[in-house]
Amino acid sequence: MIYTSIELHDSDLLSITVADTTLVLSVRAYVHRWQKVDSKWLGTGWSQAAELRILSAALPVSLDSAPDD
Repeated sequence: MIYTSIELHDSDLLSITVADTTLVLSVRAYVHRWQKVDSKWLGTGWSQAAELRILSAALPVSLDSAPDD
């Protein structure tokens, strides 16, 4: 079995945009892939562009007033 995931703690947030109620996070994502071979886990990773879309987002504050760090 092969497992593939985005590791957010190793990814870079590039931008945040809002379209109606959809929040779009553009990231340079670190993708990690693991595979079990002969009872051992072997992994590899790489960076690639990705978008995370959060549908029906409820934004209690304006993004213009959010901290930028």
